[in-house]
Amino acid sequence: MINELKHIIEKIYINGEKDIFIDGCNKKLGFIEEIVMQYENSIPKIQLSDDDNLPSKEMYFKFEDFCKGEFKVSYSSVLSISKVCKVFYLQHEFSIDNVDDNRMDLTLDSFGDQPYTKQQFVFDEDIVSFMLKQGYYRLTCSELEKVIPSIEMPKDSIFGIQMTVENAIFRDVWEIYTEK
Repeated sequence: MINELKHIIEKIYINGEKDIFIDGCNKKLGFIEEIVMQYENSIPKIQLSDDDNLPSKEMYFKFEDFCKGEFKVSYSSVLSISKVCKVFYLQHEFSIDNVDDNRMDLTLDSFGDQPYTKQQFVFDEDIVSFMLKQGYYRLTCSELEKVIPSIEMPKDSIFGIQMTVENAIFRDVWEIYTEK
């Protein structure tokens, strides 16, 4: 885990400096519109998370579906940007209609840090380059899921039983912002 991230998590959750978290939730990311304008003509659907007072901003990018006969696959990517610490996570996804008569689910899907198509690959390279120029660090899936054993999760949390980097920096699991 990068030192800045570790330091911020310690300040907020160990030292109780909740203002860092609250200030982050209130922060506006000025470059979001620049990202939207860059891709609005090449990616069919771009959607932003609604609540601006969360510790992160999420952007959903839905690419053109690929269809060949009965085979149909949908591709998307999700850019999660922390407003508490200068880190981001880029997740690529796919979903396939499951036409198997013995299916358990209507779709087969998966996600990860690695692109599934050339279009996602080019998008990945562009977004990562842009975010690095903004001074952000890219977290991998394993860094995002890293457990922070010294910090307890709230009882009966819908986000699981262990505090992870994702929970600490991208979500308000302790309801710090809402209790202010």
